[in-house]
Formats: sequence, structure tokens, C-alpha cells
Amino acid sequence: MLNEGPRTYASNEIQGPFNQFVQKGDTINLNDLLFTEERDYLIKNNNERVKAEHFEGKVVALYFLPLPHHTFDYNMIKWDASFVMDEYKELQQHNNFEVVLVPVSGKSSFKDSTDFPQFVSTDYQHHFDVLFSYMPWTAIPIFDVAFRERLQKSFGLSHRYIYSRQMLAIVDPMGKVLQYDSWNIFFEYGALGFPFSDERIEYLREEDDDVIKQPSLKKLLTSPQRDNVISNEEDQVPIHTLEDKVVALYFCTGTKSLGNIEFFQELKLAYEELAQVGNLFEVVLIYGREFGYSSDWPSEELFLEELKGMPWLALPYQDPRCKKLNRILEISSSKQDAPGFGGLVMFDPRAEFMEPFGSHIFCLYKIHGYPFTRRRVAQLETEKVKDLKLEMICEQNSVRRMKDGAQVPLCQLAGKSIMLVLEHEDRDSYESPNADFLTMLKKLYRKVKGTCHEFEVVRVLLGSEESATSNQFVGRMPWLVSQASEWIHANLGSYIWHNKSLDTLV
Repeated sequence: MLNEGPRTYASNEIQGPFNQFVQKGDTINLNDLLFTEERDYLIKNNNERVKAEHFEGKVVALYFLPLPHHTFDYNMIKWDASFVMDEYKELQQHNNFEVVLVPVSGKSSFKDSTDFPQFVSTDYQHHFDVLFSYMPWTAIPIFDVAFRERLQKSFGLSHRYIYSRQMLAIVDPMGKVLQYDSWNIFFEYGALGFPFSDERIEYLREEDDDVIKQPSLKKLLTSPQRDNVISNEEDQVPIHTLEDKVVALYFCTGTKSLGNIEFFQELKLAYEELAQVGNLFEVVLIYGREFGYSSDWPSEELFLEELKGMPWLALPYQDPRCKKLNRILEISSSKQDAPGFGGLVMFDPRAEFMEPFGSHIFCLYKIHGYPFTRRRVAQLETEKVKDLKLEMICEQNSVRRMKDGAQVPLCQLAGKSIMLVLEHEDRDSYESPNADFLTMLKKLYRKVKGTCHEFEVVRVLLGSEESATSNQFVGRMPWLVSQASEWIHANLGSYIWHNKSLDTLV
């Protein structure tokens, strides 16, 4: 069993007993962690040898990198490494941080590791050489198989099997393991998280919480280093000039040529039309790797070249504020927009609203959805249905009572309040989160039924009645069911399709 709480290892026992692995909070001897009597150096990709003195007083990240396996992908490995590389370059200015690459071999490499350099296959050597050539930091030589195996075992990697992912362990200058795996910390906070201790991360999270409570453009887009965005001519535009405008933060990954071209063109057209009629509307492009993997991440030159073809503003290339925006708005984990699709988050700079569903609203309503908020959607949908008559919604002679299938003439519903539940044909209410909603509606119906406030619930189906009545849960409901009319299909069908995880009430 693992000991509870931190441990201190002697210089000749960095991994402790074989049934114990290094954990967060443990103290280890950094020299013994990195060097041996036979090898008193690490290497860099220019063949420079780096001695122990180089690491004195520094926080060290042990970068465990799995070598070839069945899911090995050079582009993905380079993509992941790029997040570490950006922060590495920034922290190098202060000479207080170093990364050590630890190549992690597959299980087969353990069996004859005592053969030392002779066992290293040409495949492993090739993959290591290719990947290490992109990395500016130090590494344990790949030929030192015995030591790499020992280091892997000391962190439990031969047991925890990380060969489908990478790992970053953080060790402070005194040898304390600050983080067993800090990958998410690097991704979310970058160099701002240095020295990557729990205390530092908690402080940053509290700062984020303050912004989340009342988000605004000023809080999200300003930083101690910068309080501006840039135009398509690379001019600096102060953020305070956006104070009187509705602003769309346009999150995008990759190049637009491989993204959603149709979305880009429609947004550009709406932007230009709104400018012509005098609406105070601005778009700020947020071009960030943090928002999703892209195999075509552009250089700064390509980014600026593409920006020239856009009429709006942008954050500068690889701006650190992208990480803050991703943490606060959770763009990379959002299911609202696929990476590269072009997520829009709408802001009123006076903090009257923040609309995270801007992309959906824009796709459904285009320029008519301005300022692209749910309140505007409610206005537009109300306009659609305020003059509706029941015969416009339900197919003639299709209204039936669900309990017994008896037909109900529309004239019997005259004078009653009608609640319509519009549903898509592939709904399964046993699995749908809306089962709770339907149960609540059923209780409300029974409570009000028979009072002076007469009303009926009519389930209007965009699919077949058979698919609805075959569902036992819905079939027990005491209300009516009808096929949707042609008017419903023509005017609300696309809305239901885009929101088929929701029930729409009229």
C-alpha cells in the first residue's frame, strides 16, 4: 500500500520500496532523479551536454513522452508539446524553469533492458530524434534504457500505462513534487501558473471566479500587458472604444479555408449589413489553439494575412488572453460549437447580457437575430405564433386522446387555453432528460384539470404518431396528440430539428 502523506527518499532510493511510487507532496533528490555515476549530463537537440549546475534553483518539469504505440500521431504530439513550448520560452527569460524530456518505452522494452544501448531499436531512436528536434529543452538520452525504466517505475508509469498520453510532473528546487501531472494546469494557465503550486493555482481560480460572477469585455480582454485589440491593418484599438457596442467574440481554430467557410461568409455579410444600417456591432476574432485541435494551425504571417481579408478586429496572434477566455467561457469543453466551427459569444459591454449561444442563434436567424440573444429569439418566435389558430398547427381529424385513441374534434377545444408541446420523431422519453419535464407537466395538468381555468395539452409530432404512442411512458400521459401541420413543418421544423433535445412550448 502507498503511504499516506508525503515521503522523503534517500539519494539512493528515489522510488522507495517497489510497491511505492512517487506521489504529489513527496520530496526527492533532483540530482539522483536526473543523473547517474556513469552519466553526469543530459542532452539538448544540438548535442549540447547539460550538467547538474544548470538545474540549481529551478522548477523542473519532467515531461514523460510515450514513444510509438498504436495511436501514435506526430502532429498530435507536436500540438500538445506546443503548449509547453510557449510557456517554456516565456519562463526562460527568468532562468527559473527547465523541462526534462523522459522518453517512455512500451512494455516490450522492459524485458531485456539490461542489454542497455544495444536494446534500443532503430524505430524508437528515430521517433525520439524526430520529436526531440522540435523541442528546445533537455532530455534523458534514449540509450539510457535502464535509467529511463527506473524513472518510469518510480512514477508508477509501467503500472499506470500512459502510452496513449503525455504527462508533466513538476518538482520544485528543493525536490518537492508540486504536481504529479500538471498537463491541465499548463493548458489552462500557461506561464501564469508558475511555479505551478496548489497555492498559485488556487489564487488564479479565485481571480477567475470573480470574473465569472459578473463577466464583461473589460475583465475578459484586458491584461496587465495589454488593453487593446488589433484591426485588420494591425493598428491597436483600445478596448474602451467598444463600450457602446454589441460585441461578438468569434472563437476559431485552424485556418478559415479548412473551417466553416459558409459560416464565415454569412457572418461577414451580416457584419457589413449591420454597419450600413448604423447598428453598433463589432466582432473580435479570437484565434486560439486552446479551443480545439487543428492540423493546420497557421504561422503568425498567415494569421495576419488572413486577418486582412476580415472586416473586424482580433486579439493578436497567440495572445495569452486566449487561455483566460477558455477558462472563463469553457470554449474547448463546450458542446455548443464544434472546433473550427466559429463559436460566437455575445456581449453587451455594459454587462446587461452575455449570450453563450450566439452561434446557434445566428445560424437560425441570421441578421434578423441581432443582437443574437435568447430574448431576441423569444421575440421572433412570439411574432411567428401570436396570430396562430389551432387548425394551422394540427392536421385536421388527427387530434386524438392518448389514453384510448378517441378522435377529438377541434371544435371541442374552442375557448380553452392550449399548451402545445412540439416534439421530434426520434424522441425516447425513457432516455431523454425531458422525462422529468413531462412528469411535471402531467402533475400540473391533473391539478388544473376540472377547474375554471380549462386547458388542454396537445403533443404536436413532427414524426409518426406510431413512434410516439409506442413509448409507454408518454403513452400514459392524459393529454392529446396530433400530427404537425404543413405550417409547423415550414415555419418551426428547422427550429425543432436544431433543438431536438428540448421541448418547445407555445
